[in-house]
Amino acid sequence: MPKRHWYYQKPDGKRHGPYSSRRMKKLARQGHLEPRDRVWKAGSPATFLAADFPQLYLRVATHRTWLHALKTLTTMAACLLAAAVTSPWSNLALALPTSAHPWLTAICIASLAAAILAGGIGFIRLDATYMMIPPESTGRRRRKHIPREAAATN
Repeated sequence: MPKRHWYYQKPDGKRHGPYSSRRMKKLARQGHLEPRDRVWKAGSPATFLAADFPQLYLRVATHRTWLHALKTLTTMAACLLAAAVTSPWSNLALALPTSAHPWLTAICIASLAAAILAGGIGFIRLDATYMMIPPESTGRRRRKHIPREAAATN
């Protein structure tokens, strides 16, 4: 008989359980157990998000994930290009009078800071673009039944 020692709690406070590990996986696949629900084992004071258990949910990149990463990298590249063009050692700086160099240096530093900030914010927000899905059933696969007559003809 399977041990029933897992519980979960919905955001509204309603508790469910005890369930076996197998039943928890089935509840996740059926949509009753959601990634934002809290999960704990009997006797444990700590609770965890169901999304933190790879046995229950997998993080899957969506088209939004890739578009967001591309947008973040493009913004960073534009900021780094602006920093390179306004660098005190660039051809632009050599063509301008020396009095403009402090302004170019300030623009260069601001562009570098913007690139770092865009990257940090972009990749922090990237986590929200993933989709959480329950994994396929990992139980033993059943063998396809082949009638004896069909097996004998092969």
